Amino acid sequence: MSSLSSKVNEQLIALASASSSQLAVDVYRAAKEQAELLYQTERVRQKLFEDPFRAFQDLDIELISKSIQVIDYDCVRTRHDYVRIQAQVEIDVRKGGAASTPSTSKLNFLFEREATDELGTLLTYSIDLSTNLCESNRKLLWVQVMAAGRHPSQRPAIDMEDEENGWSDIESDADVHDDTKDLEHEQKRAKIGGTQAGGEDSVEEMDCDRYMAGMDPEVLADLIKAYGGKMDESTAFFLLMCFPFYESEWDMVGFVLASVFRSSCDDNDGDTACHMAIDECSLNYEFVTTET
Repeated sequence: MSSLSSKVNEQLIALASASSSQLAVDVYRAAKEQAELLYQTERVRQKLFEDPFRAFQDLDIELISKSIQVIDYDCVRTRHDYVRIQAQVEIDVRKGGAASTPSTSKLNFLFEREATDELGTLLTYSIDLSTNLCESNRKLLWVQVMAAGRHPSQRPAIDMEDEENGWSDIESDADVHDDTKDLEHEQKRAKIGGTQAGGEDSVEEMDCDRYMAGMDPEVLADLIKAYGGKMDESTAFFLLMCFPFYESEWDMVGFVLASVFRSSCDDNDGDTACHMAIDECSLNYEFVTTET
């Protein structure tokens, strides 16, 4: 046992001994739960200070990191290749130096991965936001992936989102499930078509992952307001993607960059400044993924 482990062990035993009204097992259970939440909070704060996307140069990360606290976390992994990661993060903007804005907001993260009957993989990831001005959860960001195998495909993934839609507003979980069914149908159709045609393009399509991604600009704007409007949309997005509540093996960041931000630029008559900003974010992101 290391010296640090020994010190922690001594402190826990002393705490359990001093809690005469509580059973030792209850003290240790509470300590385990709080230690997990503190650990997850520290993971987020460390990622913010690392600035992996090179997007926080103009932000006071010290203040932002102080405003964040993970208040709920759960991770389930089964032998049947199913993963579920759920987390709730409280943002107390008073700690973050913006006392004039609504006092607290909550981000709810949910990531799920499960094997499908087609020897593929279905992934869903969503972030919901609630504030003290609007207590109901509102869908902020969502990503769905129908992977061709158990791991990301070697070929570039195919965006299944309508090219004419930039920002996607998902209003309920039912919408997400309906879109997931569409993804499953498209993948099955691609596999059938590839088998029948036997062409090179069809075979390549069979080996590609398919994805859809969306973000609600109004909900994102509320998150930005919580921090006094001191960041733009792309910075706020990279801030959200620093929360490590999804499997980093899957390119969630790239899916949203390609499907949402670049499509929004195209809808804005190919705004050059918009494309330059997104290209810079993409270069920073590619630099990070290459290094790590």
